[in-house]
Amino acid sequence: MRDKDIFNSNEEKTEKEFEKEILEALPEIPPNSISQKVFSCRRAMNYIIAGFALTAVTFNVFALNYIGVTAGYFLLMLGFRTLSHENKWFRCCFTASIIQNVLQVFYVGISSTVYRGAFSESIYGIVFTAVRALIWILMLFLFAEGLKTLQKKAGLKRRAGPVAAMIIWYLTLYCLSVFQIADAIVFFAFGAVFLIVYIFILRGLHKISKALYASGYAVKAFPIKVADKWLALILAAAVAVVVFPGFTFFSSFPMDWNPLSESEHSEVEDIKEQLIDLGFPENVLNDISEEDIKACEGAVGVKVSVDERAVNEGREVVEKKAGTTTRSTVYDVNECVITNIVVKLPGDGRRLKVFHHFYWRTDPGFRGTEAVELWLPAKIMRAGCEFSGRVLYEKDGVTYVSPYYAVKDEMYTSIINRQSMSTFYDFSMPADGENKRCYVSCEFIQLEDDMNTQAYYYHQKTLAQFPVYTASEHVVNYGFNDSAFRRVQGITEIVHDDFTDETQPSSDE
Repeated sequence: MRDKDIFNSNEEKTEKEFEKEILEALPEIPPNSISQKVFSCRRAMNYIIAGFALTAVTFNVFALNYIGVTAGYFLLMLGFRTLSHENKWFRCCFTASIIQNVLQVFYVGISSTVYRGAFSESIYGIVFTAVRALIWILMLFLFAEGLKTLQKKAGLKRRAGPVAAMIIWYLTLYCLSVFQIADAIVFFAFGAVFLIVYIFILRGLHKISKALYASGYAVKAFPIKVADKWLALILAAAVAVVVFPGFTFFSSFPMDWNPLSESEHSEVEDIKEQLIDLGFPENVLNDISEEDIKACEGAVGVKVSVDERAVNEGREVVEKKAGTTTRSTVYDVNECVITNIVVKLPGDGRRLKVFHHFYWRTDPGFRGTEAVELWLPAKIMRAGCEFSGRVLYEKDGVTYVSPYYAVKDEMYTSIINRQSMSTFYDFSMPADGENKRCYVSCEFIQLEDDMNTQAYYYHQKTLAQFPVYTASEHVVNYGFNDSAFRRVQGITEIVHDDFTDETQPSSDE
């Protein structure tokens, strides 16, 4: 063998032995169960940035303001969990994110009940909102300190300007939320500016994340006891646990139903006979409370109008005549009978008592909440008006009666952009029973010769709404007819000359 061949053979052997020694010196490749638990700093920051983005989603469309915020808090928790072993600031952020997740699940549960609005307006709701805001601002301060500490460990310049800007952004938003911006253009202008500023803040956080990633810094490895997917399932299960009872047991008002006493009208039979003689419908009069009948004692006139309204979708009818196509909606069934009654009371001739009676001759299916809105002319002094009414139904031959769950005045902007003050009667009908009906009444002094009162009945057609709004809350916030609610209307036209000494009942179909 030549010397050259011997030399090459020895060189090859030496290289193989050297490579073998290097491989033996390297640590073993960790199994997947370990390697999957080592996250890059950039991944954790991406979770946090996405969490901040989603928690700012407050568009009340398809419940995005709940879905987005819930997902945002969850991503923040995952991101801060990854960084929690880096410094004490991130550990505090992780704790704060857990608390925010718990509070969010509680709020989602409340929002699936009819008590959402009442809770938000109560002292408990105000304190709840204030605590959430305080924890959020505190978490941002902690995040800024943790980020600067992390940058120092990575050999980067300490900067947390985007977080400071986010703190100012939220504090400004909280301050502005105290004021009601009525002008739509101004409102959307403010919203656009805030959105643009927030996008720039998130962009700044993304730049910091990229710098940390470029530095090659990796977070400390630590054992994860619960994987991300299991945490997501736990959160989803918690949401289901609080939402299901809300829709099932707390989707309607608890009414105070009691059997109607057969002797209730025993002391007002003479007044009833007098009202019937004046034209007051007897079937409606039997539903009126003893107190309201007594208030009509000595009445000198009665005016009645009856109408029928539908809450179903009807059917479309297409007619073609002389090359013209006409489409119309026909209602084969009018479920609700509305009786509007004006009673002229004794005295100066302008004291009136109005009744709006709603009778469901066909059960449209009751679920959730109902409401009657009573609108009076602006010139009527509402402070002097007396409002009354009740709800009735029958079951197994027994008539049950209940007062309204709540009677309240609400000022809101109507669909024609007009400020309107109305009285709302909140209630729920039972799922079973028959002959369901209700009435509202108001006594006032007629200040104009020609005027009218209007009563609107709002019927809930489906439970498929989130967050849950009661019928009156939905009217005040969004108007009337939509996929969840339907409106029927009763009107009384009051003309001073309608009532004479020889008043005769009138009926307007």
